[in-house]
Amino acid sequence: MARGGDGGSSRGGGGGNSASTSILQPLPPPRSAPVWGSNHRYQNSVATRVPFDKAELDYLRVLFANNPHFLTSGRTASMALSHIRKDRAARAIFHERHVFNTTRLKAGFAALDRVDAAARAEGNDSWGSGDEDGDGDSDGDGNNDDDSED
Repeated sequence: MARGGDGGSSRGGGGGNSASTSILQPLPPPRSAPVWGSNHRYQNSVATRVPFDKAELDYLRVLFANNPHFLTSGRTASMALSHIRKDRAARAIFHERHVFNTTRLKAGFAALDRVDAAARAEGNDSWGSGDEDGDGDSDGDGNNDDDSED
């Protein structure tokens, strides 16, 4: 017996009073999850589908204007989602379902494309009447009546 009978080894793997037991500390309390969508109009909705609202689409529009390389990277959704998750100001804007994964965020890209295409077709700004629900009224007064005189 060249080592001795204490049961330990020079590698620190055994023994009753191992140094590894003295360095273990209690885990810190868990951090609370960030609150998403505090300014979103559907924050507390039980709906299965939550539409992207004006603030979310405006954020995406500015994000792509400031970071045009996102659009040509081949990883647009991944890069945008990473940026949004890191931006504390975005937490109040984005509904939690919209930042769950890239597939959900891509629905916002499609909504942005639809809004911008409609604006180009009408020849006005991308939000027209300012009505987020889009009542189908082209004159922006909120009424679906015919304003022509008889």
